[in-house]
Amino acid sequence: MREIRDDEGRPWRITLNVSALMRIRDSVTYEAEVENDDGTKTKQTGPLDLADIGSIDKTLTVLKLQYTKLGEILWAILEPQANEKNISRDSFLDGLRGDALEEAAKAMEAELIDFFPKRHRQMVQLMAEK
Repeated sequence: MREIRDDEGRPWRITLNVSALMRIRDSVTYEAEVENDDGTKTKQTGPLDLADIGSIDKTLTVLKLQYTKLGEILWAILEPQANEKNISRDSFLDGLRGDALEEAAKAMEAELIDFFPKRHRQMVQLMAEK
């Protein structure tokens, strides 16, 4: 579990567990470029599964470079806390910018690494550092 503060100074506890991963998968999509049999490429949209070890490189790219997608991921994780605090989705997302957003990205990356069992954790850690 990692604690962050948004741009409004509100504290949030980020915990990446199976329940949170399922909320992300059920509510966040991503676009991937897929090569067809004839060699052409098309874009395909699908659910974002952060725990898919086979596409961890794409997951790390999303966490490091796609800040709006990171906001969607954080909302999926933190929505139960936001509901307890009577904070709307828009109000929550309004608090994500600048240094707060960067800290959230780092916390998410660390949580992702810690989520995996030891046999995968080292590989994910190396990929994150790369």
